[in-house]
Amino acid sequence: MMLIDPSELAKWPTPNTDRELHDVLSRMEKTMRAQETPKIQRQRRLEDKVDHLLQNEDVDDDVKPKLYQEAL
Repeated sequence: MMLIDPSELAKWPTPNTDRELHDVLSRMEKTMRAQETPKIQRQRRLEDKVDHLLQNEDVDDDVKPKLYQEAL
């Protein structure tokens, strides 16, 4: 999950419902990701992959800390 810069929030309409909030946050995330450098994109993809593996119940608990450390 990306952190949203507060200055970016002012550029977007105020959502009235949960669905509108989800839509606005999705568009903001896409906009911010489009502005990322290749190095940041690689790091984010690696973090996403590790997050997925850490949430996967099939991965042994003793392997999870190693995966996390490799991502750092």
